[in-house]
Amino acid sequence: MQKTAFNKALEKAELPASAVEFIFAGDLLNQCIGSAFGLRETNIPFFGLYGACSTMAESLALASMTIDGGFADCAAAVTSSHFCSAERQFRLPLEYGGQRTPTAQWTVTGAGAVILKNDGPGPYVKHVTAGKIVDEGIKDANNMGAAMAPAAYSTLNAHFADLGLGPSDYDLIVTGDLGALGAGILIDFFRNDGVDLSHNYNDCGLMIYSRDDQDVHAGGSGCGCSASVLAGHLIPGMQAGRWNRILFAATGALLSPTSTLQGESIPASAPPLRFQQQSRRCTMDVFFEYLKAFAVGGALCLIGQILIDKTKLTPARILTSYVVAGVLLGAVGVYKPLAEWAGAGATVPLTGFGYLLAEGVKKAVNEKGVLGIFTGGFTAAAGGIAAAVFFGYVIALISKPGDKR
Repeated sequence: MQKTAFNKALEKAELPASAVEFIFAGDLLNQCIGSAFGLRETNIPFFGLYGACSTMAESLALASMTIDGGFADCAAAVTSSHFCSAERQFRLPLEYGGQRTPTAQWTVTGAGAVILKNDGPGPYVKHVTAGKIVDEGIKDANNMGAAMAPAAYSTLNAHFADLGLGPSDYDLIVTGDLGALGAGILIDFFRNDGVDLSHNYNDCGLMIYSRDDQDVHAGGSGCGCSASVLAGHLIPGMQAGRWNRILFAATGALLSPTSTLQGESIPASAPPLRFQQQSRRCTMDVFFEYLKAFAVGGALCLIGQILIDKTKLTPARILTSYVVAGVLLGAVGVYKPLAEWAGAGATVPLTGFGYLLAEGVKKAVNEKGVLGIFTGGFTAAAGGIAAAVFFGYVIALISKPGDKR
């Protein structure tokens, strides 16, 4: 299957195999023999990976970084899984005829291959967030969704915090194979944070099968699950203009038959990648982004101008009030949704500076404890402070300051 998928990807890319400088591939079989045996005739330098069911995201991440770092111009990401072999290795032989729990998932028999280049029409891998190993103590090999959901929650939160984005910034957020139970847990995790993930979220394990027509219990799983949905559905959908931004977070349960027999819990990871089809971005989307920034930024400036014209407050007091308001609104979590929605319209005004201070202090306190109260705000706002001092000095040189009358 990997050989077939790889050759098909080369055919679609209209490239010879000799153009591919590296292959990043893995699967679920012992020592990743599906990848090694399937790709051994390619004569291309090979990196064998094991990220369990997150292997598609892991291989794409490493291939993207290799190209972006200038170490290659073209690379391939390939993975696969097989229902019978995975069931035999990780659970029970099918011939045994054992009953499955309602939380069990069906390993997908499928493969996916993606060719990545340093140029082309897209979609593009715009950002990679490395996933940490998360283990919440789940030991049931028939309950993978519950084992992997905390890892998905951890890295999606890290991704949003790293880029200053939120779920609403994506047309679609897709996890790998959490299934019905794991997807529900993930939505609940975010709901507890006051974030509604449900309106633009789906899971490859729920997309690949029809649970109404097929008895697959909690849904699909396996390396081939997210790989097949990504290569066969999501990427073509982006190329057709259905989606512009997709956050793809394949999930992997890092267990082995031995660890299961020894009663070990199941660690998991979920490295998300941001795909974007820039060349097909809708002009109206850009217009509305500017409109939102203009409306919110203009409203904040209008309030400031009214305070200057209609009150006896000095500019210094108005400035300080805006910064303090941003700090307070950021501290209670009110300003963050506004900043995510309005972008520069909320982050550039002085209230945005106050919000940045509050976010910096919260992050520093989590990392350094009480010391972060004194250092977090300065660290987060260092760039803004430096710019304000510099440009304030320049303007003072070319302008004549005067007191308010």
